[in-house]
Amino acid sequence: MRVVACLFGIVLLAGSACQKKVPAGFVERRADFKSFKFYPNLEGNIKLNVPVKFDTLLNWVDRSDAGGSTKLRFTSSKGCLTQESGYIHVDICDDDIDRLTIESYPIGPATRINNDTAGFAYAAMRLQQAARSYVNKFAWHSKSVKTINERQFRVLEYWGSQNLGRNKQGEFVKGPFERLVATTRLNQGGREWGITMLFECKRCDYAGFAKNAHTALESVIIDTIASRISK
Repeated sequence: MRVVACLFGIVLLAGSACQKKVPAGFVERRADFKSFKFYPNLEGNIKLNVPVKFDTLLNWVDRSDAGGSTKLRFTSSKGCLTQESGYIHVDICDDDIDRLTIESYPIGPATRINNDTAGFAYAAMRLQQAARSYVNKFAWHSKSVKTINERQFRVLEYWGSQNLGRNKQGEFVKGPFERLVATTRLNQGGREWGITMLFECKRCDYAGFAKNAHTALESVIIDTIASRISK
């Protein structure tokens, strides 16, 4: 009996050790993937740790001629709360920005998912196109593939500054910025879906931005019907 009791105690201790604590200055948050009229979404939710200063959650549809996407945004109630929508974003945030935007969107019929480095070529091409059209300066920090809670993410880090021109087309943030973009794909309901997490910093604490972004990213758990069935 004593042996059994000791083993039971060891299991309990091991289980408690495996539970990750929320880092100081962060809070655990959960957001559901919500569908809107004419804009279906994934079924499930995303859980992660975000900085305490991100006390506001926005949820809306960014409509465009390409079909649009649904967005979740963790940000500060004291910052820019504009919810961009449309091919041309006419409302530009001139304030300091420090936020996380999670975008979900359908890609096409379900396929064999590939989240490895093969997708970097397309992502780099899109960013270089934006650089030629709108960005004055553009530079990569890093490109990598990370496995986080059994899910692969393509992670891009870069900085730049933008000149939006008279029509204010292109990117939503004006001025020098730093970004970390993490993208993953999954199948659900016979369709392939993309999830992009965009961490943005403009005139904020650049020194702590990358550390906070990576801390939040390392905590991400995407819970969908497909992931529950596969376990």
